[in-house]
Amino acid sequence: MCGTDGLRRRPALPSLDMSDEDVVAWVVLTMGDRSEALGRSVDCLRSASVHVVHNGVDAVPVAGATTSTLPTNLGVPGGRDHGVRAVDAEVIGAVALTVPIGDLTDLVTAGNQWDILGLGDTGDAYVVGPDLRFRTVPRSWTDDPDGYVDRFRDITGDDDLADLMTFVGAPTSLQVIDNAAVRSALAGPPVRRGLRTSPRVPARP
Repeated sequence: MCGTDGLRRRPALPSLDMSDEDVVAWVVLTMGDRSEALGRSVDCLRSASVHVVHNGVDAVPVAGATTSTLPTNLGVPGGRDHGVRAVDAEVIGAVALTVPIGDLTDLVTAGNQWDILGLGDTGDAYVVGPDLRFRTVPRSWTDDPDGYVDRFRDITGDDDLADLMTFVGAPTSLQVIDNAAVRSALAGPPVRRGLRTSPRVPARP
């Protein structure tokens, strides 16, 4: 992430009067479980001011950065807002990144190469949003969309939602996935246990 190899630099805009002073303050969120990666991230950003927010964990010193702590993990939005208030910089805007569903699914599933992720013939990896709905395409849909819809109808009886999935071509942003693993992940602490379920049968909304 730090390197610039392969990146084409655009010429500087002559209308911008850039000084040698910091023009950006970075806010970095951490849950305290990847100290080595945190150090590398801060090293990448040391050309500007860096503030590290320990989200729900005790703060530890971070070389090259100021730090603060939140006693409760407030997630990305809460941690971000806390960090913005903590830095001595004027907020001039925000940057939002939209990742296409297909690209995000490829990132999570290694391009649907589940075997190289150790997921075998039936395992799956997917992203769920704070509304408990899919943000990526589940494996069971990729393998058999028609069978997925049929099983969803049988389990839920929701024909309207099943028809909508068929129309848009995926259950993404439509089907609710509410189970212990999803709830634990959204609550903040990392999930370190398995969940016995069948990825071939859509989860009950």
